Order: sequence, then structure tokens, then C-alpha cells
Amino acid sequence: MATYVIDAYNVMFSTKEFSPFRSGDKWATSRRKFIRLVSEFAAKTEDKVIVVFDGKGQDGKKGNLEIIFADNKTADKKVAELWKNLPPDTVFVSSDKRGVLGRMRSEKAKFIGASKFIGILKKK
Repeated sequence: MATYVIDAYNVMFSTKEFSPFRSGDKWATSRRKFIRLVSEFAAKTEDKVIVVFDGKGQDGKKGNLEIIFADNKTADKKVAELWKNLPPDTVFVSSDKRGVLGRMRSEKAKFIGASKFIGILKKK
């Protein structure tokens, strides 16, 4: 069983389907569609999946899926905080190569890009 930590908006904005800017959907609708797909993936694989959103919202947990809002931090900073307490084989999902996530990459954290992860979600 793997653990995935997803920089949600980074992944969502990489596709027309989930980006509220490109799909024409409202933010809440885009989030719900994305969470639904990730939830289906988590249920089918039994992998632990942590989805981190920028901003404020309602944190929640259902089965092996956890939704976290970064509140007054960026999702990048929240992901970096989580990293300290997660198994070493945790896979981080983001195409961001700068800032906090860039430092995590240089420290050998495992990453897959947003487009690749969307492909994995749709195959499951």
C-alpha cells in the first residue's frame, strides 16, 4: 500500500477537466469532481491518499482518503510539513519544481507530475 500526497490545485490546474479557469466550472464544482476521481482511486487501490488544497475549507477523512486545507499557509508549505511525518516511500504529486517542493525534490522526495497522475487516476 502506497501513500500519495497531492498538491490539489497544482494537479487540477494542469488539466482542462478540473481547472475552474479552463473548464468553466465553479471552484467548488471543480474540487468536487477532482475529489470524486481521487476518492475512486483511493478506494480501488487501498492506497492512502492525502489531498492538500490552498486556502480555507473543511478538512475531512473518509476511509483512506484525507482532505486537508492549508488555511493560512500555501499547500506547498503544508505538504512540506506533512512530509516530515510520512513514510519515506511516500509519493508526492505536483509539477511544481520551485520553492518548498523544489527543496523536497533536491532532498530525494519521490514525485510524479500532475499529468502522469491524472493518467493513473483515469486508468484505475
